[in-house]
Amino acid sequence: MGAPYNKAARRQQQQEQQGQQQQQQQQQQQQQQQQQQQQQQQQQQQQQQQQQQQQQEQQQEQQYYLCFSVWSDVGQYA
Repeated sequence: MGAPYNKAARRQQQQEQQGQQQQQQQQQQQQQQQQQQQQQQQQQQQQQQQQQQQQQEQQQEQQYYLCFSVWSDVGQYA
């Protein structure tokens, strides 16, 4: 009686362990999906920063041309 009962008990334990492993894998997949979403958000933020830098550079160029045109006008009248 002892041996078959032990075998049955072992099978149940193995099945339970397999069930737990599957749950852990699902959790890991969810975590990976969350990480991917975070990476996408970071990429969007980087794109926004690049756009801001480009705008700042354009503004600086415009200011430089304005100053230069004012100086050239002053030079004509001097």
